[in-house]
Amino acid sequence: MAEDDFPNIDEFDPGQIDTQAINAFHLGGNRFSASFELDDEDLEASRGYLLDVEFGASLTYRQRLRFEESLRDHCIAGAGQYLVLELGGVLHHLDSEGERQVNLPDGVLTRLWRAPDGRFICFGEGGVAYVGGISGWQRIPNVTDELLADTHGRSADAIHCAGWHGTLLRLGRAGWQPIETGTHDQFDAVHVAADGAIMLGGEKGVAYSLRDDELTALDAEPWDY
Repeated sequence: MAEDDFPNIDEFDPGQIDTQAINAFHLGGNRFSASFELDDEDLEASRGYLLDVEFGASLTYRQRLRFEESLRDHCIAGAGQYLVLELGGVLHHLDSEGERQVNLPDGVLTRLWRAPDGRFICFGEGGVAYVGGISGWQRIPNVTDELLADTHGRSADAIHCAGWHGTLLRLGRAGWQPIETGTHDQFDAVHVAADGAIMLGGEKGVAYSLRDDELTALDAEPWDY
């Protein structure tokens, strides 16, 4: 099917469209920044939105950005500043002066995360990741070909990234440092606790705690984490 042959999202009845919440951030008071994507049942058509939402006497919103391609993720870059990741590795930087774009050329990038020191990490399939921000981006050398699914850390020297087939990485000065987990389970979520324990989650109740280099399986509800 040629690119021009794909249907437009406007061609579908509302009952044929799924709405997916991508990400949301509290801007203060009753204001939030939220990103959404509309898809048809066969995932042939999509449209993404970045909205400023206000919960007052009634819910009101303002459209900041609209995509006719898939919107992957977004982050707050500062007061009135946004970073938005579009399918194809296109990053949009929005502020009071308008919009600028930069293209990250390698891999299929799906997630965007702001580190405690203000840097951003953009990552996705094939172990591809970038670190940087509005002033520029640098590719992090690959140490795995697995999909990188989630990143978290409470300080700049404790940033961890989890992915498929038991992948767990720690970001150091020279790049990613693999951490052996001893499992091939799919990790979709990672959280570094206040005591330094690394919590890992995946599909259908997959849940682990990594503490003092010892991975412990946790009893969890059969949900997707």
